[in-house]
Amino acid sequence: SQLSLRKGGTQTFEDGLTAGIVGSGLGKSLQLLIHRAGGDALPTGYGYQISDGGELTARYEFRRQALALTRRHHGRTLEIKNSVATSVGFLTDVSGSLAMRFGRIASPWWSFAPSRDGYAPSLLTAAGEHAGAHAQRESYVWISATLRLRAYDVFLQGQFRDSVITFSRSNLNSVLGEISLGWRFAINDSLAVDQSFHYQSAAIRRGTGARDQLWGSLGITQRF
Repeated sequence: SQLSLRKGGTQTFEDGLTAGIVGSGLGKSLQLLIHRAGGDALPTGYGYQISDGGELTARYEFRRQALALTRRHHGRTLEIKNSVATSVGFLTDVSGSLAMRFGRIASPWWSFAPSRDGYAPSLLTAAGEHAGAHAQRESYVWISATLRLRAYDVFLQGQFRDSVITFSRSNLNSVLGEISLGWRFAINDSLAVDQSFHYQSAAIRRGTGARDQLWGSLGITQRF
């Protein structure tokens, strides 16, 4: 991934290009290794994955963020921001989101972007931390909501290479809703723990895959 950022007071403009390989055998090799080590049943469905055997894919994204509100009181900060984004490539869509965080905040407001997805890590978060954002410890809770209008999804519809199983546009929902919440706790000036929970409405309209998605994550960040 490569990302550029232009800051202007209470708003930022960013664009970035993400490139990679979809359908490679790397995931299969790693999962087989883990299952064999644990003595579990081996996965057998990789022949049905999108672009099985691997092919190049990419996505270009443009995003505008704006700081709507910031209030500080007794060492605690409340931040509310909104953003609009569009992307073209392995995910083609437009989206709008609203996010809020509250607590002891030291990182720049623009580095906090929970609505950013797309199967790629957040480069802005790392940039904010590298910019000396954690001169003091920070701990906060956050929540965000996103409405997404999706026109194309390689991971469901396939790309140029033939795939055994794909979904037609008519069997996919064009409007997706997402809600996320979580917290960050800084153990010291260089070590932080993040936990988050996410909900996304169903992308598939009919069939066994027509279900909402719920998942969580736990991460540890160490700055050097």
